[in-house]
Amino acid sequence: MSHTVGDVPCNKLVTVPAEATLISAIETMFENDYTQLGIERGDEIVGMVSYRSISRVLSILRKMGADKNLPGRQVGIAIEEISPVVEPDEDLIVLFDLLSESPYVIVQNEESQLDILTNYDLLQYLQNSIEPFLLIEDVERSVRDLIRHAFPENLDETLQEFFDEKDIRTPADITDCSFGHYPQFMCQNWSQFDVYFEENGDFIRRLLSEVGDIRNKIFHFRSDSYDSELEEELLIFAHGYFQRRLPDADMKSS
Repeated sequence: MSHTVGDVPCNKLVTVPAEATLISAIETMFENDYTQLGIERGDEIVGMVSYRSISRVLSILRKMGADKNLPGRQVGIAIEEISPVVEPDEDLIVLFDLLSESPYVIVQNEESQLDILTNYDLLQYLQNSIEPFLLIEDVERSVRDLIRHAFPENLDETLQEFFDEKDIRTPADITDCSFGHYPQFMCQNWSQFDVYFEENGDFIRRLLSEVGDIRNKIFHFRSDSYDSELEEELLIFAHGYFQRRLPDADMKSS
């Protein structure tokens, strides 16, 4: 199932009455950290006002020499069209094109309720979506660097000999290893690794196994068994834990 616009958390569009002054609208935006507001006439949202439209109209008023009575002008002078408008069930990909042209899109929900979705909302959604993948990748790079440091010579041959008689695929080299390989290799060669850790080999085995289990869940989209809050905390812990064990902070990863 593809991701849709409705998957991205957004906010109800806050409005001001069309009779409000431009100054009061600016104050509302500034006090609440809004970048745009809806303009409402009666029960209908008739347009938008944003920092972009306000800047445009102020520039025009100054050029015309008509900015002296600015405090009394109504917000409608800076009105812009309610656009772009998307439906919650549209493909998420449409947001990339729309938000490259506009700082926000309007999401029209059931009963014509309007929500607003900004560049920041999409960025936060994408960050939350990809962060677990990046954390897992960094954990794996750190573990590989530790193994390289512990076995600086003939590592590929050592790995192949070690796993040749094990009930797991024999890797061609370190980059061919997975979270099924790392705990076995490290724990059964613990004398080479205990210098990097205060904890024992069983702790490392359990931690790597947990990271591997989480990886399998999210890489195979098993969201029904993925506890995002708890397991992302574990990934953050493992990420920092293994990075702090690297003997050389400038070590290159691949």
